[in-house]
Amino acid sequence: MAERMDRIEITMYEIKTSLKAIQPRNQPGKLAMSEASNSATRPEKGKAPARPDTYPPVDSTNVTSKPEPDSIALTPGEKFVKEAWPQALLAHEVNHEAYTSIKNKVIIRPELRLDKANFTVFSKLAEIQSAFRIALVPYWYWPQRLYLDMKEDFQCTRVWAEENPATTWPLLLEAIFKTMQRLDVLHSPRTIFSRLAARDGEDVNSFTTRIRECYYGLSKQDRGSDTTRDTLSDITKTYLPHIWTHLQPMMVGRSNSDGVELLVQIATRISKWPAQANLCVSADTNLSSKLMISDPRQNQP
Repeated sequence: MAERMDRIEITMYEIKTSLKAIQPRNQPGKLAMSEASNSATRPEKGKAPARPDTYPPVDSTNVTSKPEPDSIALTPGEKFVKEAWPQALLAHEVNHEAYTSIKNKVIIRPELRLDKANFTVFSKLAEIQSAFRIALVPYWYWPQRLYLDMKEDFQCTRVWAEENPATTWPLLLEAIFKTMQRLDVLHSPRTIFSRLAARDGEDVNSFTTRIRECYYGLSKQDRGSDTTRDTLSDITKTYLPHIWTHLQPMMVGRSNSDGVELLVQIATRISKWPAQANLCVSADTNLSSKLMISDPRQNQP
């Protein structure tokens, strides 16, 4: 038995000796790769190891971002309001709510209060809406501030708004325009002419052509009236101030028809100017308010 154990130990020793003889003393390939790997990760003398922010940026095309809607979906009522009066401000178009305060007040002069449902409604609304925005009156408070001064043709609209606390600015405008539609004045030629406004990015040639078309859609009596003359002047001063400086002195002693034709002629000449001078001006940048606006910096009860 002892002899058998001795033979097993001798055999195991010979196997270990033969394995050591077969194994290479060094592996230059692996050693070189190991050294290269260590040198790549080992910082150079005097330099700190690279931080994560020095690595190449991740391809941004693989990052999913929240898609932005191409356009805001309007309700049927908002579409009706925008078609009747493009200058109407909807909630998503008002971005200054953080600076508003209910203490900011606007005093609407008697001549600008809504009483008669006629073509003057749009010019009044333009003045009132602009004043609300300039005075930093909260958007949710606009309806209440307006309907408190409505009467006569709009008395029914006022009562409806008072009985519906959730009335918003677009809802009140919709009710006003529905009243005008019921009285057959919303789409009358005089109303259409009075609410003319330049579209975004519209050139002077296009806008003055639309003015002329609407003007000749008026009755003979309306074409020669002082009201039409004032409306033409207001439209030109608001959206075409660079043309108004030329047109105003030429209007003296001339008829309204002559004024419209002169307007188109001047626009044709200006259309040959550089592109920037070719465009109409936004109403917000050139609207002179006829309202008394309280100083929003003063704390008033």
